Amino acid sequence: MIHILVVEDDKQLNHAVCTYLNDCGFEAKGVLNVQDAYDEMYGSL
Repeated sequence: MIHILVVEDDKQLNHAVCTYLNDCGFEAKGVLNVQDAYDEMYGSL
C-alpha cells in the first residue's frame, strides 16, 4: 500500500484531500504544519 502524508494548514482542505486519497485506495494521513510532518515521518525524538 502507498502511504501519503498531506501537509496542508487548511483543515477542511486537508480533510478533503485525505478522504479522496483514502477512497482511491491510498493510505493518507493529514497534518497541519511542518513540525507535525517531521514528527510523523521520523517520530518525535
